[in-house]
Amino acid sequence: MLVTPIGVIKEGPNPNAARLFIDWILSKEGQTAIVTTLNDYSPRADVAPPAGMPTWEKVNKLIPDSWDNLLASTGDFARDWEEMTGKRK
Repeated sequence: MLVTPIGVIKEGPNPNAARLFIDWILSKEGQTAIVTTLNDYSPRADVAPPAGMPTWEKVNKLIPDSWDNLLASTGDFARDWEEMTGKRK
């Protein structure tokens, strides 16, 4: 799971197209596509988690409340995430 910023470049060649893309990618349809194709979570409550993965409420408990805490717990987070999702072999 990654935080992925998105925005419109100030002097980009197609700002309206960029806005339309942002509207779509943040919509239920766009977020469902992200979940389906990238096997990632959506922050939208109306989009289900990736197939076979824990619910967002369960995963959210792993997210540290500050950047400093995240940096301090990276190893623990990776271990907990892998164990929770079954990705650890």
